[in-house]
Amino acid sequence: MKQRPIGVIVYAVLFLIGAATPLYLSIMAGLQMLQGQLSAPEDLAFGVTYLVMGGVFGLYLICTGIGLLLLKRWSRWLALLSALISSAFIIYVGVTSSDTLNTIRNLLVILGWNGVMIWYFLRPSVKAQFVSRER
Repeated sequence: MKQRPIGVIVYAVLFLIGAATPLYLSIMAGLQMLQGQLSAPEDLAFGVTYLVMGGVFGLYLICTGIGLLLLKRWSRWLALLSALISSAFIIYVGVTSSDTLNTIRNLLVILGWNGVMIWYFLRPSVKAQFVSRER
């Protein structure tokens, strides 16, 4: 049985913790819709968006975290994909934002974090942990 690197465990736990926010927002949006608190069309559209996107993104993060713990090859690719998508999104926010100082600081922190994640999961020793077993 392969030994999980500590970094993989850390990232897996962070993905699982990160799933809590979108799932919470999704559940809260669903409850508000059920209770009739979102009656205006724009509020309802916002609630449906949170319900669907929060649920999908939360499940994506849970699947990635569990896959990393199980050393599944596809989960390594999902982790890399999430770092790339997050980087593209934060660059977009940085380009379109008017709050320059906070945006630049957040941009650098998130890009740095994503850069470390990409570097970590592309390391040959980590990549070798996710290679499928021969049959």
